[in-house]
Amino acid sequence: MPRVLLVEDDVNLMRAITYILERESFTVTAAATGEAALALAAQVAPELVVLDINLPGIDGFEVCRRLRQGRGTRRTLVLMLTARRDVDDMLHGLECQADDYVAKPCDPRVLIARMHALLRRVEEPKKVGAVKFDGLRVELNAREVWVQDALVSLTRTEFDLLYFLASHANQVLTRDQILDAVRSEALSTGDRAVDVHVVGLRKKLQTQACHLKTVRGVGYKFSL
Repeated sequence: MPRVLLVEDDVNLMRAITYILERESFTVTAAATGEAALALAAQVAPELVVLDINLPGIDGFEVCRRLRQGRGTRRTLVLMLTARRDVDDMLHGLECQADDYVAKPCDPRVLIARMHALLRRVEEPKKVGAVKFDGLRVELNAREVWVQDALVSLTRTEFDLLYFLASHANQVLTRDQILDAVRSEALSTGDRAVDVHVVGLRKKLQTQACHLKTVRGVGYKFSL
């Protein structure tokens, strides 16, 4: 059973989400503050952290940053679940290397689907291969991206999105095609999620961001 750390300061909501997740066979540990979350993450080694942003003490953004800096938690999946719906907040969460961002109120079925989608991507066997262009290298087996000689830190979603686009260079891909490839066929989400991840990717790729082209009204392509 997947181990989940739920970080939520609303006690009633914490209990409700815990009940829903345990009914779906997740093993849930709960924390009400950022400090408690970091301590529990080190103890229980969760596979996935469901993280609120507005917390007493250090907020969810800082919790995510510290998880990414910890030796035992740097690869832990982080799904931010928050009432903060602004694009800027979503981008901030992705810049802190959260793997996904879900806005409250959220249908429990959607939350569970997003959690399973993240966990499936970790469980899937890795293919061996690399996509290389002038100044940019995407290593699938190592899950690393290099711009010139600098390693770029990407979230799992950003990496999968970039690899999918780069491995279909010069092909126009719709947002639906991207969502099916990067997440799962069973998962339904909005177009804006793709757009937000592309914005985050462009920031991190810097000089190589020019490869990511928007095709108005359709989707995106990786242009050579």
